[in-house]
Amino acid sequence: MKDDAGEYTCVATNPASEQFVTSSARVIIKVPPSVVVPPGDRAVRIAEKALLDCQFSGDPAPQIIWTKNGRPVALSDRIQKLDNGSLVIYDLLSSDAGHYKCIAINDAGTSEAQSILTVKSEPKFTIEPVAALVQLGESVIFDCAAEGVPEPTMYWWKGTQRLDTGGRVAVLANNSLRIVATQQSDVGLYRCFATNALGKTFVETQLDVVVHGGYSEWSPWGACSSSCGRGERLRTRTCDSPAPGNGGRDCVGPSTEYATCTMELCPVDGRFSEWSAWSECSKTCGQAVKKRVRECIQPSHGGRHCRGDTVELMDCLLDPCSKWGEWGAHGLSEWSAWSECSKTCGQAVKKRVRECIQPSHGGRHCRGDTVELMDC
Repeated sequence: MKDDAGEYTCVATNPASEQFVTSSARVIIKVPPSVVVPPGDRAVRIAEKALLDCQFSGDPAPQIIWTKNGRPVALSDRIQKLDNGSLVIYDLLSSDAGHYKCIAINDAGTSEAQSILTVKSEPKFTIEPVAALVQLGESVIFDCAAEGVPEPTMYWWKGTQRLDTGGRVAVLANNSLRIVATQQSDVGLYRCFATNALGKTFVETQLDVVVHGGYSEWSPWGACSSSCGRGERLRTRTCDSPAPGNGGRDCVGPSTEYATCTMELCPVDGRFSEWSAWSECSKTCGQAVKKRVRECIQPSHGGRHCRGDTVELMDCLLDPCSKWGEWGAHGLSEWSAWSECSKTCGQAVKKRVRECIQPSHGGRHCRGDTVELMDC
């Protein structure tokens, strides 16, 4: 036992003499190391200080050696061994986590105790999703991974709501998000969350789908452009089912379609034919007129009759007519009354006269006598 240690003296005497002899010897009891204060497991937040206690008894006093994951711990300003053998680590890093052993060694033997150091850390992304632009109907995978202690729980949001998975949308075992046969409704902002007891964080990514334009159904036919006879009507469609987006093609084909339409026959108003050529003048000289005519082509289907003249007159610009000399100047008779007989008895004559109204514009003179005699 440890209490047996000390200096022992052997004394020898005999009866013949009062003298005695002695011999001394020191007894040293070496005690192998024994744990007094075990280090115990520790869970410490990153950047804080971790103290791993390790106190052993033993004789001689044991030498303390620390290992981490089977390798000696490299001491530094940040990692120090205290005089009592405990290990202190300042400004913890996530890489400081591991299995630590405290080994005590002296001449009598060895002993060890172990401690698991857990470095608690907020979630941190190791793989961030990359924004994607895909064709309509293609599939896409967003990879997302995070680390932290405790191990973070991960989930996805779309926009401001937690993403419902199932069917085309699935979260894989590695937390990657897979969307099969993308649709226009899948376009949006996605968030990958990582959370543990120390905190929560997220990273965003955008999904855009190339959408080629598609036409809506045709609208009903519009009204006929004419209220009677033949006209035209149209119908339209819009490029919004879906509208092109993210570089997609415009709709193919016309957005407007025309068709002929026939209503009841339109009223046809009467209309004039073209004017005929001008006729000859009514006279060859003096005051005369000429005329031209047109016909009314009769109306149909209730149209109105022609309005206007069918005959048009125009004065002729002619030279004045030549006028012959004429007998006259005595009232209605060109001769004057008979005069009295030249005598009251015997052979006598009486006479009458007439006057020639002179010709004009080259007309001929009067023909005949201006005086006529008759026996009394």
